[in-house]
Amino acid sequence: MLSIVRKILTVLVALAAATGMMVANAALPGAYLGAEMGWGDVHEGAFANAPVMQNAPGPIVSFSNSGKDTGFAGRVFGGYQFTPNWAAELGLSRFTVAEARATATTATGNAIGSGTIKTSALDLVGKGILILRQCISLYGKLGLAYIATNGNVNVTQTVGSTVTGSSFSQIARKVYPTFGVGMSYDITQNLVTDVSWNRIQKTGNGSIPNTDLVGVGLSYYFG
Repeated sequence: MLSIVRKILTVLVALAAATGMMVANAALPGAYLGAEMGWGDVHEGAFANAPVMQNAPGPIVSFSNSGKDTGFAGRVFGGYQFTPNWAAELGLSRFTVAEARATATTATGNAIGSGTIKTSALDLVGKGILILRQCISLYGKLGLAYIATNGNVNVTQTVGSTVTGSSFSQIARKVYPTFGVGMSYDITQNLVTDVSWNRIQKTGNGSIPNTDLVGVGLSYYFG
């Protein structure tokens, strides 16, 4: 993931050096709107494990699981830049639907489960900006995120010739700290592109794992 960020940052720096564009920094005081898209990881590949283990017909002899919890992710946001170096931002993120499967085998039968889980988050962050030159800036973000997950797992239990099925819902809501870093490139005074990494960090005994989003964004500054 970090290698992807480094590659995109290298491209932005090379672009700035090649064009030699000298424009006023686009992050002028005022409102802005934007969106980013890229790769996300919700770290939920094992969420089917617990329902399967809890419904295994006896002591587990063997256990296996698989999952896909990475894929497309996006975020839309709006903010207000108070000075060239400080801003506040409100964003909404959506992640790819995670899939998971697990199998528990016992001496008398087995339990097989599969399901999906959806993850979204609403965040409010402060943004500190370091201007490297007139068209390139580094920034960091820190704040809070309200993260929500909605999942469902279907479990089939087999004992001899008897097959039963059950369904389990997993709904969770948490407030976690969130932070991120990025680099922006001013295309014009009002149009800015950037690359960033954003994380929502699990704390304590929270039931929702960390999330990561690496994306390329485009913002319009009203000035």
